Amino acid sequence: MTLAVIYIARGEGTGLLAAEAFFDAYRKFPPGCPHRLVVVAKGWNAVSGLSSLTNQVRTMGGDLVTLPDDGYDWGAYMRIAPVVNENFLCLLNTHSRPRVVGWLALLRQHALESGVGAVGATGSWGSMSFTWPLCEPNISSLALYPTRLALNLMQLCRNLSSFPASPNPHLRSNALLINRELFVSFCGCRDIPRTKRDAHKLERGRQGFTCYLKSLGLRTLVVGADGVAYAPEAWINSRTFRVPDQTNLLVSDNQTSYYRQAGCQLKRRLENAAWGHALTCPISIHPTYD
Repeated sequence: MTLAVIYIARGEGTGLLAAEAFFDAYRKFPPGCPHRLVVVAKGWNAVSGLSSLTNQVRTMGGDLVTLPDDGYDWGAYMRIAPVVNENFLCLLNTHSRPRVVGWLALLRQHALESGVGAVGATGSWGSMSFTWPLCEPNISSLALYPTRLALNLMQLCRNLSSFPASPNPHLRSNALLINRELFVSFCGCRDIPRTKRDAHKLERGRQGFTCYLKSLGLRTLVVGADGVAYAPEAWINSRTFRVPDQTNLLVSDNQTSYYRQAGCQLKRRLENAAWGHALTCPISIHPTYD
């Protein structure tokens, strides 16, 4: 087995700082198995910035590929997969940060199990189709609930043909370890996404990658920092994504960081979107006294 780590380094805004943060985490937490590092410079217009990135990649012993800044992360994944030679690919986005020594070896171990189509560091049961809105124990939330329910029903009418209703288990498209040939076959009959909704279709849609693997009779697993591989029904208990503390997270990203930094009420909404119900205890509506 040969393995390539594909890291997407976007050039917009603080792209170089984001890439440096990834390289720091990559050094601090060694992957733990042989691989080739391929850094995809996506949309780097500033010559000085690209030169700095090139030097960083050279220092890391990796290879640099440049691509235009379109198609979201999926577009980069779909373009790079056919032109690398390794048997397996580990796909990482701009905000990926390894958190555990041997993180790649753990993903690799479970990706090679019989009947497994792909493994990832995070998964969700969420859908773009319909999720019951969360009703917080306060007057404002109760008053707005009918409106939120109506909006979710409108979303159902728009999206049900493209997205399964929740629960809709799917691997998130970050820290995703896949068989390259299988992924190229999937991409061969899909278009590069032009909108965010198109990208969501590839991740969690009826024609998305997880559904594609399921149609082939292949399993998808989430691997935690504890080295355990979790089946879809156990993802909510894997302590990896949008659950209190996310203590078992193997590779973090901007979405796991956003959840970690969120307040109680926002955490509950994010949990509801991912799992169909909130896990964080609501803020009490009753006053407390010392």
